[in-house]
Amino acid sequence: MNCPYCENEESKVVDSRDAQDGIRRRRECLLCSLRFTTYEKIHSQLLNVVKKDNTKEAFSLEKQNASLSLLYFGYSYCPDICPYDLERNAYVKDIMDEQKIDINLVFITLDPSRDTTERLKDFSEYIHKSMIALTGSNDQIEALKKAYGVFGKSNKVDYQDQSYLVDHSTFSYLDNKKGEVLSYFNRRESPEKISEKIKCFN
Repeated sequence: MNCPYCENEESKVVDSRDAQDGIRRRRECLLCSLRFTTYEKIHSQLLNVVKKDNTKEAFSLEKQNASLSLLYFGYSYCPDICPYDLERNAYVKDIMDEQKIDINLVFITLDPSRDTTERLKDFSEYIHKSMIALTGSNDQIEALKKAYGVFGKSNKVDYQDQSYLVDHSTFSYLDNKKGEVLSYFNRRESPEKISEKIKCFN
């Protein structure tokens, strides 16, 4: 795993423990000494995919044609960060398509109460025609957040508030069919650099 700060590829494991749907490893970069957490053997069967007819069905990475998936956690009402990051990931998908490397472009909502199936269908089609939008119950979303180490918390002030924002982390994760995290990317990574990294796992 690359260090999220200096991008050095060499790190040592300083702690490992079981986490829901995976293993959490605490690593220390051998170059800058930053400590960061990685998650391995993570499965996404917890969620449902939003289909083109606004219905839902159980989602599994193992059932996808592509062997690699680029995952992002966010919400469709996000005013700036999510659209920007997802557009970048969509560009990665286009680069991979041009090079005949098939990947899944996956979006997981952190706001299932507002991100209805119809909303997610329209949002996913706006970002990219092949983007897979996933949703689930609050408990399912929380379990997956915990597994990936994703931060996500709304600033909703009361039950009637529908204009709230959701503060969340902004990493994108590269998974294989087994749900193992192969790498992850911060917001500073360019589409070209992410594409080069993905080709290492193809």
